[in-house]
Amino acid sequence: MILKGFLRWVVLTLLFTIISTHIYAYHIVGGEIYYNYLGNNNYFVTMKLYRDCAAAGAAPYDNPAYLGIFDINGNLKQSVTIAFPGSTRVPSSFSNACFQPPTNICVEEAIYTTTVNLPPITGGYVLSYQRCCRNATILNIINPTTIGTTYTAQIPDSTVADTNSSPHFNHFPPIFLCNDVPFTFDHSAADPDGDSLVYSLSKPYQGLSSFSPGPGIPTPPPYSFVPFSIGYSGTYPMSSSPAMSINSKTGLITATPNTIGQWVVGVSVKEYRHGVLLSENKRDFQFNVINCPAVPVSSIPSQQVFCAGYTVNFQNNSVNSTTYHWDFGDSGTANDTSNVVSPSWTYSGPGTYTVILIASPGQLCADTGYSTFQVYPKIIPDFVPPDPQCIFGNNFDFAAGGSYLGNNTTAFFWNFSSKATPASSNTKNPTGIVYHAVGTFSVTLTISENGCDSSHTGFVTVDTLPVISISGNNSICLGSKANLLAEGGKSYLWNTGSTNSLISVSPVINTSYTVQVSNEIGCSDSSSYTVIVNALPTVVISKSQTICAGSSTSLSASGGSGYEWIPAAELYAASTANPTASPTVTTTYTVIVSNGTCSNDASNIVSVYPFVNTVCCNTTISTGQSVTLVASPNTGTKTYSWVPNINLNCNVCPNPIATPTITTAYYVLINDDKGCSETDSVIIKVLNCLNVLVPNVFTPNKDNVNDIFYIKLQGDCVESFTLKIFDRWGLLMFESSDPANGWDGKYKGKEMEAGVFFYILDAKLINGTSLNKKGNVTLMR
Repeated sequence: MILKGFLRWVVLTLLFTIISTHIYAYHIVGGEIYYNYLGNNNYFVTMKLYRDCAAAGAAPYDNPAYLGIFDINGNLKQSVTIAFPGSTRVPSSFSNACFQPPTNICVEEAIYTTTVNLPPITGGYVLSYQRCCRNATILNIINPTTIGTTYTAQIPDSTVADTNSSPHFNHFPPIFLCNDVPFTFDHSAADPDGDSLVYSLSKPYQGLSSFSPGPGIPTPPPYSFVPFSIGYSGTYPMSSSPAMSINSKTGLITATPNTIGQWVVGVSVKEYRHGVLLSENKRDFQFNVINCPAVPVSSIPSQQVFCAGYTVNFQNNSVNSTTYHWDFGDSGTANDTSNVVSPSWTYSGPGTYTVILIASPGQLCADTGYSTFQVYPKIIPDFVPPDPQCIFGNNFDFAAGGSYLGNNTTAFFWNFSSKATPASSNTKNPTGIVYHAVGTFSVTLTISENGCDSSHTGFVTVDTLPVISISGNNSICLGSKANLLAEGGKSYLWNTGSTNSLISVSPVINTSYTVQVSNEIGCSDSSSYTVIVNALPTVVISKSQTICAGSSTSLSASGGSGYEWIPAAELYAASTANPTASPTVTTTYTVIVSNGTCSNDASNIVSVYPFVNTVCCNTTISTGQSVTLVASPNTGTKTYSWVPNINLNCNVCPNPIATPTITTAYYVLINDDKGCSETDSVIIKVLNCLNVLVPNVFTPNKDNVNDIFYIKLQGDCVESFTLKIFDRWGLLMFESSDPANGWDGKYKGKEMEAGVFFYILDAKLINGTSLNKKGNVTLMR
């Protein structure tokens, strides 16, 4: 694509060469191209060119000058001719009676301007101007008489920046620099959009050659750089100690040149928006380093800040002087003078003022410097962004405000973005601005007057309809509730009348619910949600019934595909349609029947006839005693049958009298009028409490035969027991309250000698009989 553009350039150049005069001259001093966006794809392009007006054979300015406009691939899109606007001589920075700078150095400035319409294209545009050639006396470029220059500007792709105005440098550097004298110069630029600027020293571009110096249509990009002489480069362009440098943030150039001659210096300013590079403005210029005698030199730095108010802080770059006199040129007062080095002055009103600085006033070599200052109040554009609107039917009005003079030079420019119709306006208070996209858009108001401009950016919001989301139960069973949650807005209105985001409904048939949702700025939309209502299964369950305690019965249910009975503890197969129930008490059984989607339930009661029978009571008696057997309950009609029919006065009575001679278990079978029966039993234990055995001799000789003295009673008959043994002097040898605990013939652990001992037994038997015995027992060894 670049080759295609180049071929087109060759053809156009050859045609131009046939009809033009060949010009071979040395005259280029510097230049730059920049542009301002006017709206509706219109750009106001400014091209500043500087030429040597003293060199012999210097070519005049091009009339017309040719501006080439290329796409990113080097294809020529437009060739624009710009008529010569005239030129002005750049004044020297020296004006001293004792020293005159060289008269063979002269620089002129011509400012070409034009307006072009450039619709957005992929990659944007490259604007170019080319010429040849440079002065032969330049020291830092190889063969400068054959080297031309190219000045370019880039208009970025609209996807990178929908609108853009490029930065432009504020001042042209001074023509002369004094050798071995420190030099500072503000090479800052202004950007109408307020983009971030980064400065650097850079290589200038080459241009046309001495074989085809121009004027003519520029060659397509990309462009090569000038060939620096050995020891020099774009970042070290001239002999200086310390080396020339530029502040990347402020554009301030510092240097102390140490070699007389002419030097080409290139400066780049790159503009960034949100960290994205938009364009680069490269300007080159020629420094003339000369020897300066030690005479006073008056130097007023060029005005750097414009439209900043009526107070000006003046800087003084004069050298070789210690006394100064300033005249600020304010005709409204006679006191507009000062003798301080760097004074301040507040002007009485806006206007253009000629400032005079005399270095070493009253002396022979006093030097007088002049500078023109434009004094205008600061332009502070402002506007109140309109309230957000919805995408449908939006219509915005704007009104310019802020602080500005409002004279006949005042102009307004609005940039609403490419998403609006119109995208821009030159009226003070534009109305009826319509946006065709949703989002927050920057709106920039630029106010220009008196050669200054300032911008203010605000934002308008165009909102879409709310994106509604409804979630919840879309299928429920009859009789259940559906919880529906609407999201996506600030306020809600359901067709149920609810204004809550969350509603709970209980439809009986399939029902559609509609909600209207509004966002923060009132944009609203509606959405519907249908709830399906599923029928419940029809449950058929077995009838309630009554059973005897201890019996089982079958339950049954139908109407679905799944069954679950509760309580399940007394059921067999509780998850089937026909479980078996074995309740011990009257129980209500509930079955939950499912049809795969919904469930229903039903209950029945299994009544348990409580056969409460208590046979009372297990008893212990002595031989010959009687006891009454008691069978309960005593309600309803019952029959009784006792077995064995031994020692009973009646075996079919509820309460027979038993007089067993031995321990006996009596069983009773009880039948009631409900058809239920029950069996229970009672045990009557019979004890013989008349057998008491008291030995009269015992032999504690450790042969395990008769070693212990016991009084043997039938153990089950003893209710209480006390045994005491005394020696013949009445000393208590042994005492026990347990018939199983006998005397081993020891006293306090010592074995007693053989002899006769006296015992006393006090016992009470369970049949109420008291037993008291006394006697002797002989201990033998």
